[in-house]
Amino acid sequence: MQITNGSPWKLVLVSNMIFGANIAFVETIDSCPKREQMLCKKRDITSLSDELKQEMVDIKETMNELKKEIQGLKNSMQVPQFHRDCSENTSFTGVRTIQPQGQNAFRVYCSGGCVYMARRFDGSVDFYRGWTEY
Repeated sequence: MQITNGSPWKLVLVSNMIFGANIAFVETIDSCPKREQMLCKKRDITSLSDELKQEMVDIKETMNELKKEIQGLKNSMQVPQFHRDCSENTSFTGVRTIQPQGQNAFRVYCSGGCVYMARRFDGSVDFYRGWTEY
């Protein structure tokens, strides 16, 4: 089939070319806002990323400050040091808190370096025993 000057095929071909050009033009127009949207989104993401980086820096600085404060508090705290038993101070007589190695601290009555277990502080246990029970 040959296309001549007045032929309907030429009209179709020209029409298709125009239609194709129109489609390309419309796609270009449509892609501009998408491209702009993508650029805007990229800017937003970059901005958010920068904000997050700054927040991370701020958090790290705050953490370092808190660590220094905690260390200062640890250094300034007086950890109570208990005697291991009553023999560490033989001149003391009275109630004292002792902490034998590997055990929790508790209160005892000391006199002359010895522990007296003659009574409970709250009186809940009767320590009276006869000679045979000992």
